[in-house]
Amino acid sequence: MNNLSFASKDSSKIAIAVESMLRKELNYSSEIPYEVTEIGDKTTSLHSIFSEMAAALTTGLPNIIFTITFKIVVPFETTIAIAIASQGIGARGDAIQYIAKISKSISGSAELEAPKRFGTPKFEGDLSTISNLNANGNLLKRVNLLSRNTAEVAGMSLSINRLFKISSKDNAAEITAITLPKMLSMGFSASLDAKEFFDIAAIIEKII
Repeated sequence: MNNLSFASKDSSKIAIAVESMLRKELNYSSEIPYEVTEIGDKTTSLHSIFSEMAAALTTGLPNIIFTITFKIVVPFETTIAIAIASQGIGARGDAIQYIAKISKSISGSAELEAPKRFGTPKFEGDLSTISNLNANGNLLKRVNLLSRNTAEVAGMSLSINRLFKISSKDNAAEITAITLPKMLSMGFSASLDAKEFFDIAAIIEKII
């Protein structure tokens, strides 16, 4: 089982393990193309690659050593980026960013509220965009469960500024989500929640 805890910092080996996890979650039969981007040299930084992810990473940006980026066409044109952080002699998974384009246009942006102590956060923003989103209680529940801002990964308590927003880009709607891994089996395995993200995106495409 893969719980996103790795005994070394070898980016090639870690990328293979993460790709296998993602392929299994999406039930793909063939390997998903990916790119590994090392962090920390003079020309590359997490800020320059994924500014929104960088803003979410309050767990210690200097600990991020590389990102693994996947490009998916089906069911939506999607970029999935996973940050890998240094931990002792090894490494662990950190924030996950999803960016998906859906075949709908919107009049204005919508963004999920910050976590609340009481009640379910709803979408804020353009009234015509958020009306159907906020009327769908099941969608709100699933979006909030997907948008984790805390998690225990490889014995580390992680905390990020979560993000789930829908914006207009190139005459289409673009969904951006930043979350943390979902831990399973008492932390012995983990999920990237990729299938759940795509299921949510399909609902949003249908109702907006």
